[in-house]
Amino acid sequence: MTKDFLVQTRSLYAAIFDEASPVNRSGFLTEMLADAGRMAREQGREDFERLFIFNDALMSLTRQGQLLPWTLLFDGVYRVAVEMGEVEPLAALADVGSPTTSVDLVCPSGRLVIACLSTLGEAHQPFIEVRPGVHRVMLERDEEQEFHHMLLDTPAAYPADEGPDWRVVVDSQ
Repeated sequence: MTKDFLVQTRSLYAAIFDEASPVNRSGFLTEMLADAGRMAREQGREDFERLFIFNDALMSLTRQGQLLPWTLLFDGVYRVAVEMGEVEPLAALADVGSPTTSVDLVCPSGRLVIACLSTLGEAHQPFIEVRPGVHRVMLERDEEQEFHHMLLDTPAAYPADEGPDWRVVVDSQ
């Protein structure tokens, strides 16, 4: 069974995470970007290189199972199709911008959320509930669909006959 819903973004980073994940706290994005900027300055790097440091930190958290992040070209409204099923491990953990990736996600509450990193710590509606534990989660992004829905400013503006932009499969074990 597939469940569809819409996500409106407010920052150029989105993620799947457990509601009780340590990353789900106010100020997470601001703190991570500030830390990356500080590290870039300490290493004598250009300011724009803080984004590379930030992405490396996100990948480290991903390898730890805290979240599954991805970047967006622009904010918008995106349709998500969610299903339970078997998720095969990918050969290697993909980068933050990869269109298809999977991760073993630590789920202390079992209540999974998709949201912008700028809204961590806010109340979110879980898109699925699973038993607490570790679950493999796969994300497939359709970049062509994303292109059609970036810059939409309300869920009502999303065309009813389009999408999904993202497909999420949560292991059924």
